[in-house]
Amino acid sequence: MTEYNPDDIDQFYSYWELEYGDGDIVDLSEIYCHYMIYKAGLIFIQSTPSSADIYLDGVYEGKTGIPIINIPAGYHLLEVKLDGYSTYSEIIDINTDDELDRTVSLLPLTGSVSITSNPTGASVSIDGVDRGVTPLTISGISEGTHSLSISKSGYEEHTEILTVVVGQTTEVNVSLTVVGVIPFPGTTSPPLDLDQDGLYEDVNGDGVFSFGDIRTFFENYDVWIPANEPVACFDFDHNSVIGFGDVRALFLEWGS
Repeated sequence: MTEYNPDDIDQFYSYWELEYGDGDIVDLSEIYCHYMIYKAGLIFIQSTPSSADIYLDGVYEGKTGIPIINIPAGYHLLEVKLDGYSTYSEIIDINTDDELDRTVSLLPLTGSVSITSNPTGASVSIDGVDRGVTPLTISGISEGTHSLSISKSGYEEHTEILTVVVGQTTEVNVSLTVVGVIPFPGTTSPPLDLDQDGLYEDVNGDGVFSFGDIRTFFENYDVWIPANEPVACFDFDHNSVIGFGDVRALFLEWGS
């Protein structure tokens, strides 16, 4: 019987189903296994983040960071997958006794959020991380659900579960509820924010912004307002305290 030479690919094919003069038949299974092992290669894929799934030609092969052996020679579709990240794909060419090394960085699947509030200037946090003040648009947020908090001094905190969709902008528009605005001394109705800017210029609550509101504010700005009302609702000069500057700013707004 002719001796099988694993280095001779032409001989391998010529042996297929051939019978020789001595009556022996070549053991094709041994030849094929020897040939495939000899012609196999190895791949070593690392990824960021780690422990991603490796697929070759659509078949799961293992995790990144662990060598995969006995890859048949030829072209293969390599895919690296991890939940929450885009799939890395590449056509690779495995040669005899080859070791193919790759380090891939997987990109997170993200979307954007556009947040507005009434009044503006409210603090925004997502998953407990401060992101800025309204109005704002935040990009690069991972897909899925997130905890959203919108807060401003003098208003109830707004919280909700936010759903981010890959490649889309989720819009959030919130009207914050004032905390604890009560009628001023000598009035029966609580103040009103007539222009929805977060400042309550209709101090006496009669539905009209007039000089009477300035007078009521002046009579109470130094003691009563800081002790009884949310400062942010009457901080007309935007310095975070109630003082005569707020009286002046309110008067200038009325005269404009």
